[in-house]
Amino acid sequence: MRRVVWVALVLCATACSPTSRPDSAAIIVVDTLRADHLGFYGYSRPTSPALDALAAQGLVFERAYSTSPWTLPSFGSLLTGRPPSEHLAGLRVTVDGVPSFTPLSKAMPTLAELLGIHYWATGAVVNNAFLTARSGIARGFDHYDYDESDRRADASVDAALAWLAGRGDQHFFLLLHLFDPHLPYDAPPPFRDRFTGPRPAGEKAPGHPPDP
Repeated sequence: MRRVVWVALVLCATACSPTSRPDSAAIIVVDTLRADHLGFYGYSRPTSPALDALAAQGLVFERAYSTSPWTLPSFGSLLTGRPPSEHLAGLRVTVDGVPSFTPLSKAMPTLAELLGIHYWATGAVVNNAFLTARSGIARGFDHYDYDESDRRADASVDAALAWLAGRGDQHFFLLLHLFDPHLPYDAPPPFRDRFTGPRPAGEKAPGHPPDP
């Protein structure tokens, strides 16, 4: 099973001892980011200086695996703690002759729902087309910002910070989904050619300029 990267940040107002409880929490998911191309997982080139610095101050899980190779069922597991065979999100079905996927089972409580019961503010900023409100992933979130335009990470982070700015002293749970490493692999300058040489014609993604 392919290993993927889930970057989870637990934000504490005070130092977190083994007996302390976090005041707020955020989960940041980077879609299709390869663990084997990150410095703190042993990659030789400096592809991830910010994440490397974060990893040096926290915990790095070396045997963490996704429950599914694609978005909807893996998010279902992330928010319920259950495998796809139990939460049922992402099963292929046909509705009125149109191929579709099953949403997250309503029988499965989500992390956002459970935190909401305890009066935490719950917000999500997501981009993947499989994470619409119909998917069931939005359940339990007071604020669910879905954008289907493949917005860049900076815009997603700005949207998340704008939501956080209105929370005051309330405990919060934030789910932030970043989509930049996903297809069509059209990185903006100056990152586009920092780690690449000339690309074979068959591997060029739409939107890339010709190689010099």
